[in-house]
Amino acid sequence: MCFGPPVFVIAGPENFWGFAASDEQAQQRTSLAPSTQPMEIRACAAILLCLVLAWCGQVAVAPTPVIRESQLMTLQTLEEQFVRSPLDRANTARLAATYLKLGRPQLAIGLVRFISATLREDPAISHQLARAYEATERISDALATADLAYARCARALGSDTTSMVTGVPTYTCSERTLASLERHVTALGHMRTWGVQSARDPRRALAYRLSERRVSLASYSEP
Repeated sequence: MCFGPPVFVIAGPENFWGFAASDEQAQQRTSLAPSTQPMEIRACAAILLCLVLAWCGQVAVAPTPVIRESQLMTLQTLEEQFVRSPLDRANTARLAATYLKLGRPQLAIGLVRFISATLREDPAISHQLARAYEATERISDALATADLAYARCARALGSDTTSMVTGVPTYTCSERTLASLERHVTALGHMRTWGVQSARDPRRALAYRLSERRVSLASYSEP
């Protein structure tokens, strides 16, 4: 099961992880909503996260470690920012990555699946989706998603080799994201070839070591 009610400006005093918040904290969260933002956008973002939770509740997830208070505060900040600015690409990517870090890949999948298709094309966001697929042992889906994200990132950086694969990008991408995607695609390729599924399979670590070596050698050989 997923956690309790989410933290939204319209959700009341109980936070996303099911811990009761004080009246003062609830009032502070309510005051965070800027009056300049259209209420419809914030309401849609809140409903979107509700749908993510509802979808997640239908999927079994593995036990996860206890969440520290500092992690909880970080998550609340990201979720509140998402409600205020659901089209913020960087925050959406960080929110998905935080779900993964806290051992909730299903929430990351739900989040990315429910955002707009345009936002989902961002390589940094779709990379989090690929990581979440891997964490849920969907290696083929992870590879396909990471491979497309890599092509989109390369196109955004000016590569001509992916012009037939992806359209003209409406997003930006960094060399760091491209290198991370390259490592991930290489590792996932090894996993699929070897038939790796479980995160506990020792060959998974080997796949990542080989991918690091390949990217390092490629960087070294560049003029």
